[in-house]
Amino acid sequence: MTDTDTFRARLGENPDGVYLDNLLDPEFEILREHFFGPQMLLNRAHVVMLAEVGLLADDDAGRILSVFDDVEETGVPESVTGADFEGVHFYVESRLIDELGDELGGVLQTGRSRTDVYDAACRLVARERILDVVEAHAALRAAVLDRAAETTDVVTTGYTHSQPAQPMTLSHYLLAFDHALERDFRRLKAAFENANQNPLGAAVLGGTGFDVDRERLSELCGFSSLCHNTYDATATMDFAPEAMNGLALLMATVSRVARDLIDWSTYEYGYLELSDAYASVSSMMPQKKNPYSLEKVRSSASDAIGASTATLTHLKGSPYGDVSEVAKYVLLPMLERTDEAARVLRLLGGVVDTMAVDEERMLSNAERNFCTMTEVADTLVREEDVSFRQAHETVGTMVQSVLADGRDADEIELGDLDAAFEAVVGRPVTMSADALTDALDPVVNVERRDLPGGTAPARNREDLTRQRDRLADEFDWLDDASDHIADAAAERRRLSESYVDG
Repeated sequence: MTDTDTFRARLGENPDGVYLDNLLDPEFEILREHFFGPQMLLNRAHVVMLAEVGLLADDDAGRILSVFDDVEETGVPESVTGADFEGVHFYVESRLIDELGDELGGVLQTGRSRTDVYDAACRLVARERILDVVEAHAALRAAVLDRAAETTDVVTTGYTHSQPAQPMTLSHYLLAFDHALERDFRRLKAAFENANQNPLGAAVLGGTGFDVDRERLSELCGFSSLCHNTYDATATMDFAPEAMNGLALLMATVSRVARDLIDWSTYEYGYLELSDAYASVSSMMPQKKNPYSLEKVRSSASDAIGASTATLTHLKGSPYGDVSEVAKYVLLPMLERTDEAARVLRLLGGVVDTMAVDEERMLSNAERNFCTMTEVADTLVREEDVSFRQAHETVGTMVQSVLADGRDADEIELGDLDAAFEAVVGRPVTMSADALTDALDPVVNVERRDLPGGTAPARNREDLTRQRDRLADEFDWLDDASDHIADAAAERRRLSESYVDG
């Protein structure tokens, strides 16, 4: 049986070859690859529900579910194409009719439309993809926090405008990254919760006159709540751009960090060395060790941003009603990019976990590159009773003079500061050489920033404890969401077997 036998009764002609080759066949392949499993899940839940509410006899439900067993075992044969059926759901229904006859085989669509079924299938696919990304995301956070725990006392340079700014610890940088990742998780969690709502029972847009149990369908499919308004249920797919926007933000953040790691692994910085296991070589230049893993992170971020834009653009072009005309195209960027994003997140976690850190080089650069000058100015304010603006001008004048002499920050002497202070304020400094030495010390700099969230190692350790707790919450949520879906699957299997067994 094909579409032309039953499902295309409204149309007098078979599909044209050009229509088949350029639309129906490619779309059928998408449906075969990504939506056969979700639609069979929904079919089983629907048949069980129909039997439970008395719209289908138990033995008839068993016969239908038995055919489903055969269909799921064989899948959709490669010989079946868009020339035969406009969608996978029509193929499944035709199998029922072939094996059970028109009367029983034709009851599957009682109380539903392919519109709400396909919308529900999209939500099943979306929630699975989001969970895959969250699983990889949590693993990345674990790697980041492990390195943060190892580097709470590793002093390095923080940069603004790509120039040395202030001392910080490497842990402080990694914890900042984790705070951003925590926000990314909250966005993905919200997208999952909005995706995991049940549109079944909405039919096309106004619901159905059959007494279907929407809450029971939610339980059997592992949905967490209903799309309450039946028009909204089939008019919206906002969960797809929400998920992809969250993914784009996540990948933008990891791309920025990857850029830093690439820079820090250059000879000129010398802060990091990537593990050989995560690097590549040049075909021509034998000295090269290329950060290919990090470059892949950055290119994947570009793909995710493009997919986010495509998803939203597809959706905005549809009227506010049945969204099925663009539904598969709204979801297609998610199908293409979430798998890659999850792989890339795991890849970055491996890089972070295995990279070597040159702690001495980091500290040495911080001592020489003038990143401690803010603390020198702060010390002047405390020691000399001048305004910060006066102190700022004094230190700027001193730095200009020291650089003109070809010296680094670790070669500054009290006389340099005194000369600049005299020129700006009109009197010599009274602070001691020891006070200046402390102000020039990057380790003292980070320890003095002891406010909540500051760079002080003790504050890093406090923040690390908090972020580990937040990561534990993410793992708990992931387990709960996965268990809820798994429990629903177990219930469907149990009930399906009971009906088949009579």
